[in-house]
Amino acid sequence: MCAAVLFLGISGLHWLYQFAEHARQRVLNVLLGAAMVASLAFLISVAFAYASRTVVTWDTPFVPVALCLNALVGGPVLALFCLRFSRWSPLESRVGGMLLALSSAALLANAGVYVAQGMSVLTMRNYLVSAEQLVPTYGAMATVFFLLAVAGVAVDALPLMRGRGISVASAAIASALVFAGIFVMRFAFYMMHMPTASVYSAVGVVPCWGTDPVEGVSMIADASAKAAHLRTMSTLVVPCVVASLEA
Repeated sequence: MCAAVLFLGISGLHWLYQFAEHARQRVLNVLLGAAMVASLAFLISVAFAYASRTVVTWDTPFVPVALCLNALVGGPVLALFCLRFSRWSPLESRVGGMLLALSSAALLANAGVYVAQGMSVLTMRNYLVSAEQLVPTYGAMATVFFLLAVAGVAVDALPLMRGRGISVASAAIASALVFAGIFVMRFAFYMMHMPTASVYSAVGVVPCWGTDPVEGVSMIADASAKAAHLRTMSTLVVPCVVASLEA
């Protein structure tokens, strides 16, 4: 949350300062650099926000790496669209090629991470379900991501390779294709949500991940006993609390 507020605050300040009557270029450059650093901090914070021990399929090193690579795949393509929309002339030179090269390299790395994630995470299971059962179409979704992203990069790359400028329409189509592929894998990520196997009772949640079945039954019995004790205590405590509030 702090990283998001910092990024949005600095970006907004940079945008507002551009409308100043005597805006200094040096101040604009400093604010722009600060916004870029804040955006990296925001990205890293979001990438590690899903690290939770109670969700075993998310608590892996593949999640932050994949999210950072998503940003490197989609970011340059979106930048091409925004720069083309603003009619920035250097885009037709090496800048466009460098952005597409960065996106292409990140795409290959991202595809490799998704393959490794599938081989590692889909084998996980608890006493209720396996990750493979939660996302039975993981392989197909990863393939769709790769094909859509390749198509998006190609839509931008072909005009540059032929020596023609990128049109606003083609840049918009490229961005839509790439982000459609990224969102497909985000859906797969959320479908993969598999918390530790738990027993829900009046005392809360009793985790049973990785425990022996006999030990799990013992934990259930212990939870039931605690629930009965709480019910007994509530019949004594609640009237006293109500009486105190009335007084």
